Amino acid sequence: MDMTIEQKIVIKIYNIIQEVLDLDDTSKMYPSTRLTELGADSLDRIELLIAIEEEFDLGVLDFEIPYDEKDLTIGYLIDVIIKEIKKKF
Repeated sequence: MDMTIEQKIVIKIYNIIQEVLDLDDTSKMYPSTRLTELGADSLDRIELLIAIEEEFDLGVLDFEIPYDEKDLTIGYLIDVIIKEIKKKF
């Protein structure tokens, strides 16, 4: 069975998070997981957003991410990225 575009995007985002945060254990990565729960600090957040921007060809101002790190979940990030990618088409 072929994956949908959305499923491919989700997998890429999970892979980027795992790589940027250097995570060996991904068992705690759920849509409701906050990046801070995975050990991300403000620098990690910036690195993560840059990696996502580069992967999906999005500009800094193309999508809105909550300023408060505590509010940034994997699911929110996925939803925003999918929404922004769909705007391009």
